[in-house]
Amino acid sequence: MRHYWLSTCVLSISLLFANRDAHGQLLDDVAVRTNNVRIVKVTGVAKAEVMPDLAVATIRIQSRSQTSVEALATNSKEMAIVLDALYAKGIAKNDISTAGISLSPVRESLPGDNERSRTEIERRKIIAYEVSHNLSVKVREIKRLGEILDNAVKAGAGHIDGVEFEITRTEEIMRDLRKRALADAKAQAREAADEAGMRLGFPVSIRYVSELDLGLAEVLGPKQYAFQARSIRSDGGTSIAVGEQTPGAIVSVSYEIMTK
Repeated sequence: MRHYWLSTCVLSISLLFANRDAHGQLLDDVAVRTNNVRIVKVTGVAKAEVMPDLAVATIRIQSRSQTSVEALATNSKEMAIVLDALYAKGIAKNDISTAGISLSPVRESLPGDNERSRTEIERRKIIAYEVSHNLSVKVREIKRLGEILDNAVKAGAGHIDGVEFEITRTEEIMRDLRKRALADAKAQAREAADEAGMRLGFPVSIRYVSELDLGLAEVLGPKQYAFQARSIRSDGGTSIAVGEQTPGAIVSVSYEIMTK
C-alpha cells in the first residue's frame, strides 16, 4: 500500500523595504525586486511512504574437500541442489546470478595462531580446500521471502549473507512527487501573495533542488529513511522485517507577484 502526503513547505522570502505608495503601504514587503519585477521565492517539498516490492538476498554455499578439484566438484553438486530448490519455489533463472566464487586452501591450525604471523601460518601443511559460492537471488514476492530462504537453507545453503529491499517503480513515484512538490510550492506562494495583498503571477524560474531517490537521505535526513519494521511471516517461514522507504522531491520556484 502506498501513502502520499505533502510536507509543510519551507518558505523563503527576501525582504526589500523600498518605496511606499501614497497610503504609506509597503509595496515590497514580501518580494525581491529583480529587473523591476517583484519575485517571491518558495521551496516545495513532497514525500511518500512506499513499501519495497523487491528483495535481493545473498546466500552462500560453502564446500570443503581434500583436493581443490574435489572441492569444486562437491560445491557444484551442492549448488545444483540449492538452485533446484529455488526454482521449485518459483524463482526465475534470470533472477539468480553468481555474486562471487572463491577457492582457498585450509591449513592445519594450532593453539595460539592468533598471535602468529600470517607468513608462519601459510608455511603449514594444507589439509583441505574450501570453495565458497555466493548467489544473488531476487525475490519479487516479498511475503514469501522467509519461506524461500528456509527452503534454500534446507537444500544446503549454509549462509545467508544479507538481504536488501528495493523499489522498482522509481520513475513513476518520482514523477508523482515532482508534481506534488510543485503544487506545494505554488500553494505557499499564493498564500504569501494573498497575505501581502498582492496577486500571484507566473513562475519565473523552477529548479529542482534535490530528488531524494530511494535509499538516500542527504536532504530530509536519515531519520526519514529509517525502516519502520513490519514483521511478515509465511507458513513455516522465517520472520522478515520489511520497512517502508521514504522518497521525496524538493523544488525551488520563483513567482512574479503583482499588485491587485
